[in-house]
Amino acid sequence: MKRKRNQRHNFQKFFTLVKNDNNKSNAKAVCICCSQKVAGGLAVAQVIPRCFTSNKAKLCQNHLASCENFKASYSEEEIFEILSCSVPEDFKKKKNDNEDIYNEDSISTTSSTSSFRQQSITTYCARPMSVNDKPTFECLLLRMLVSNGLPFTFLENEDMQAVFNFILPGICLPNRKAIGGRVLKKNAKSLKKNITDIAKKDIDGVTVTFDGWTNVKAEHIWGIVLITSHGQPLIWGAYDISGKASRTENVFQYIKNLMVETNKVGINIKAFVSDSAGEYTAAHKQLRIEFSNKIFLPCMVHQMNLVFGDIFKENALYKQTSAEAIRIVSYFNKLPYFTGNLRDEQLRIYDKTVSLLSPGDTKWNNGVPNKTPNNTSKKRNGERKLPDDIADIINDNNFWSTLFELQNLLYPLCEFLNKLQKDAASLYEVTHCFAYVTKIFNEHLDQEFSEKMVERMEKCWKQWEQPLLILSVVLHPSYKLSKFHTSISNLSLTNLGKWLKYYYEAWFGSKPRTVLAEFVQYIKELDPYDDNSFTQFQGRLVDFWEFTSGIGPELAKIAIRIHGICVNFASVERLWSSMGYLHTNRRNRLKSNKVLAMVQIRSDIFYNRNIRNAKNGEKKIRQLHIATPIPEEESDNDSDDNDNQIIVDEEEENLERNSDNENEPVTKEDEKCWDSIITEWINSAEHENQFDNVDDENLFSDELNNFDLGGHTLHPADDDSAKWSLVSLFTSNLESPTFLNRDNKFADE
Repeated sequence: MKRKRNQRHNFQKFFTLVKNDNNKSNAKAVCICCSQKVAGGLAVAQVIPRCFTSNKAKLCQNHLASCENFKASYSEEEIFEILSCSVPEDFKKKKNDNEDIYNEDSISTTSSTSSFRQQSITTYCARPMSVNDKPTFECLLLRMLVSNGLPFTFLENEDMQAVFNFILPGICLPNRKAIGGRVLKKNAKSLKKNITDIAKKDIDGVTVTFDGWTNVKAEHIWGIVLITSHGQPLIWGAYDISGKASRTENVFQYIKNLMVETNKVGINIKAFVSDSAGEYTAAHKQLRIEFSNKIFLPCMVHQMNLVFGDIFKENALYKQTSAEAIRIVSYFNKLPYFTGNLRDEQLRIYDKTVSLLSPGDTKWNNGVPNKTPNNTSKKRNGERKLPDDIADIINDNNFWSTLFELQNLLYPLCEFLNKLQKDAASLYEVTHCFAYVTKIFNEHLDQEFSEKMVERMEKCWKQWEQPLLILSVVLHPSYKLSKFHTSISNLSLTNLGKWLKYYYEAWFGSKPRTVLAEFVQYIKELDPYDDNSFTQFQGRLVDFWEFTSGIGPELAKIAIRIHGICVNFASVERLWSSMGYLHTNRRNRLKSNKVLAMVQIRSDIFYNRNIRNAKNGEKKIRQLHIATPIPEEESDNDSDDNDNQIIVDEEEENLERNSDNENEPVTKEDEKCWDSIITEWINSAEHENQFDNVDDENLFSDELNNFDLGGHTLHPADDDSAKWSLVSLFTSNLESPTFLNRDNKFADE
């Protein structure tokens, strides 16, 4: 059969084929990247030896591997993927290669010693590793170690090296000092540059979240995470501040230094978010006066967490019912006989098993004896009897009705927490959540409990910058003014326009000229502010307002600034979780800057993985900003238990079977654990905004208020005339947020 000329291969799209007078069999392959860089284009490039080669796959691959113009046109990942394409010449060569016999005397099974036959390296590698491939290979090794939490000494493990040598005989792996030093430093520097570039591209500005943490070496670390307007978290830094006390003046200086640091590299900061610690609150109060173009907010997730403590503080019946529920769960979890019966019933009714979980750390009682002698429950006719106290709880109808009532109360709060802990949680979502929770408490049947919880919500709401939160609802095209009572005198279009003018001047440094006219157009739902236009953006508020900036530029600038603010610091908590995952007792010699570099790499890996999964349809888009779960630290006491399966210790079961008197499990420890959690919630609520230092409390005083901007002598967060009651502000028929399936998911049927 006649041989076809110029057969296509995987690299041909990067070359232009021209007639080769010196080789009739193969055309001349001129590199497209070279021809674009050379003056004269293709006509000149085809006569320059370094710009062309013969149309052979292997030769074309080698040319691309050494071509500087090609490397300048593509990213490292794209280059690696292109050069990894198969080469027909390699497959043909395999047929003629001699097979090497590789006998491994040390590898054996229980029955006999096995010998392994390994083919030549071309069987496993499509091309030899070039000098340019080495940095890519080292980067992949580093990412593998960091993403799995493996120590750098893993590369020096003999068994691990045996795996690599089996796949690629003769491969030279970097040692732990190289991977943890040179390679980590290089990748951290590159990643820091990428983080800076991404933050700089956010023209409207990023949100800064920060908090303190104590690591395994008892160093006090101050962590900073930047969040873009589209919700991408960027780990900026973690600084050791062990030698400085947690004082307002120190926090004040930290934030100022951060402003200077980010300003030098061209990053704009629009908002700061932290928890409600006294020193942070006092610093915010002073900083928002000095820097009126910045927004300072508390963490809304922390505020919602405090509500849980108030529920159990103000209602003793709820606290008692929750403790009794913990007792039942603890009892069934620790007694295989009744747990087995429960499992059988679950399989019969639900066709699956569901584990009963106790609160807190599930490993707290690993070293505590699970059972103590108790003669209150005896075997009768081969059957076992529940203890009287457990049976009384289970048979109490009031217990179950109260438990379902508590469940229906806590469920929306938990859903709100899940929503607010996302990096893309917006101000309007926070406002809607708090308004709806207040409505739930206001409609509670227990009048005394209702009044106390509403009072708690109002107290929290009063501390916030309410005009900003109200505008976040008004500037949502699906909300506008529909959520508010129409009878509120100081919430007219005139009042809202006053705040629009103030924020425009405060944030952008000039007086607005057309914002009021644009706002009237928006309220009237004139094109492009109509529902049909907004629906086409599928809820992406920032994109919608960027689209409308051609019609209403001033109103769009305010809306983009408001809807681009993230209102929690869950990313900082994930930063601490990742640092704790990597910086363990076994790796306590790691320095904080090295741990930070590893955490930045780990965060980048997981974020890009979520992006790829979403694009491939493996996850929904709304899952992009959900916190990546941090695997628990490995422990010698860990088991391979399945969450949907109840494992019964065989020795323990035999002891029970042969015992005349059944040992009852201890449930008091679980009850104490739950009680300590509730106590911690209550104490957190009581100590909110409290100061450990008199100077910090003085800085929080209104006497230091020296504010004058846009006709306002008080900052909106401090102005009593800019305060509204949650109960009277929102309509009585306020519906639940869209992320709740229905108002009462667990309602009795």
